[in-house]
Amino acid sequence: MISNLALYNVDMSLKCGIVGLPNVGKSTLFNALT
Repeated sequence: MISNLALYNVDMSLKCGIVGLPNVGKSTLFNALT
């Protein structure tokens, strides 16, 4: 239960946290993590 909650929190932070200028590798980073 606790581990599932931790994974959920990490997943939500990734959805909300990958922001920045264009062409700086955000898509590459996201694809590598998923």
